[in-house]
Amino acid sequence: MRDLLQKGNRRSGWWLCFLLAAALCARVYAYALPAQTGEADAVSETETQGENERCFLSEDRPISGLPGPGADTHTAEKPSKEADADAGADTPAEPAEDAAKEAERQAEVERLLRERLANDPNAYHIMVNRVQNTVTIYERDEGGAYTVPVRAMVCSTGEKTPLGTYQTSRKYEWRPLFGGVYGQYATRITGNILFHSVPYTADSKDTLEYEEYNKLGTPASMGCVRLSVEDAKWIYDYCASGTRVTIYDGEDPGPLGKPEPLTIDVDNPNRGWDPTDPDPANPWASSESSKTEK
Repeated sequence: MRDLLQKGNRRSGWWLCFLLAAALCARVYAYALPAQTGEADAVSETETQGENERCFLSEDRPISGLPGPGADTHTAEKPSKEADADAGADTPAEPAEDAAKEAERQAEVERLLRERLANDPNAYHIMVNRVQNTVTIYERDEGGAYTVPVRAMVCSTGEKTPLGTYQTSRKYEWRPLFGGVYGQYATRITGNILFHSVPYTADSKDTLEYEEYNKLGTPASMGCVRLSVEDAKWIYDYCASGTRVTIYDGEDPGPLGKPEPLTIDVDNPNRGWDPTDPDPANPWASSESSKTEK
């Protein structure tokens, strides 16, 4: 009996040890599991933070040459004046760019207008008043009548300037005239009668007969209609061959009046040029002493 009890106690002790060991393992496992989960969460947060940093670097990378995030802008090195000058050397000022673009736009508009009018002899009607020595350009109204004045010019006619209505024909950038002189931007009215500039002693823009120029607005020609270069060129550019011209006598200079003619100081070194000539080489355009009297 004693032997049986001793054997039973030994078996119970083994089972008790086994149960205690199992309980201890379960407890250890219960404590270990949260610790592992917490470590995994920490790693995940670190990886996410790393991804965020990579996103910052790819999307918000500081521009080279500018202070980065957190930089002290007060201590950042400022470019020298020489650097400023070099940086601006290749960057023209905006107003200059705008002016250049506007000039290009105006030139293109004028070119298209000249092309449109080049073959339209009915675009304008030119009226020349011999008494007032004025030229008035008219365009058509909605009814087709030439009642809309668009430009007035001062001119010089002469005793042989014929009355009547004619149509322009040929045009000449330079044209020899009676007396061994030349006219610039000439447009034939009829026979030997032309619109042209004040005469030059040669077919060169610096040989203007400036004393004759100062007679604009009074009878001075041998029959042609003298104009400033600006006005002669306007007719040359915009009035197609076949444009109607009416020469008449009247006390009324026209709806736009008589423009005040320019006069040239005969002692001015630029006197050989017409002040209105649009040629870029015209010294009147750049000289401070080139102002004419009105």
